[in-house]
Amino acid sequence: MSKNRSDRVAADFQQDSHSKLTEMQRQVYSYSFLFSIDYIVEQFQKNHFYIPESKRHLIWSKRQQMKLIETLLLGLPVPFMFVILIDAEEEQYEVVDGSQRIQTLDAFMSDNLVLENLEILPLLNGFKFSDIHFIQRNKFKCRVFETFAIGKTIPRNIIQEIATRLDSGGTPL
Repeated sequence: MSKNRSDRVAADFQQDSHSKLTEMQRQVYSYSFLFSIDYIVEQFQKNHFYIPESKRHLIWSKRQQMKLIETLLLGLPVPFMFVILIDAEEEQYEVVDGSQRIQTLDAFMSDNLVLENLEILPLLNGFKFSDIHFIQRNKFKCRVFETFAIGKTIPRNIIQEIATRLDSGGTPL
């Protein structure tokens, strides 16, 4: 094959791959939101943050739950959540990544989770949410989670791949 012909084939292949990638990118759109803890729990209780049956069971250990609550009480950042925007008008989302955090927050704010074995804030051990000073409860409720939402038009196999990548975890240093 001559050099000109191979250059043309390479250019055609490059153009074709560009077109296919552009089409896929049109299907995948995302938004970033900052949702307060209070809003997240309220919407979860109203079923506006829908957790699929496969992720509905709280599997986090008490230690993981305590770490999340302590982190938030201290005002430290937490990992983002990932949801699918199901209905923009009704503000309904399917939770792809973040179900354990949402369920832990709901349990804590509903007084169904008692703080224990806190490492940095041991003075709060034995406290339920309602036992915490009201100013600190308000600060807690106003803390935000960065949340990435994608549109429901994205093919399910891509959403599953995103979830798998998020669940794969990192490499300990």
